[in-house]
Amino acid sequence: MTQTGPKCSAGFYCTGKATSATPTDAVTGNVCPAGSFCEEGSASPTPCDVGTYLGYTGAVSRSECVLCTPGKYCATAGLSQPTGNCDPGFYCPAGSTSSSPFNTPCPIGMKCPTSTVTGSATAQPCPPGEYTIQSQ
Repeated sequence: MTQTGPKCSAGFYCTGKATSATPTDAVTGNVCPAGSFCEEGSASPTPCDVGTYLGYTGAVSRSECVLCTPGKYCATAGLSQPTGNCDPGFYCPAGSTSSSPFNTPCPIGMKCPTSTVTGSATAQPCPPGEYTIQSQ
């Protein structure tokens, strides 16, 4: 799409016939939404990659997208918050894209505790007197 007005400022996107470099009317453009970034001259927001998220508006570069929080996963592009918690029996390191990553099942002899707030970020050794004999 050809922009006829001024070059859109970083952190904004300009569509149609924007007359401002920082439009906020949602017709000719707007502030870049959470989960996306808008470099200078953007005609549309660019979503953060799968495995990342961004919880605020007005981002100007891909470097502002953060890896998904350990214990959680980010399954799609353009998220403003993680998709959800890691499944019981798995652990999700930073940047996980699945709730049950095939390469991070909880190993034998370890536990992967979860709570109602978060999934497991790492596998942890069983406490003294406890053990596991199969993956959870």
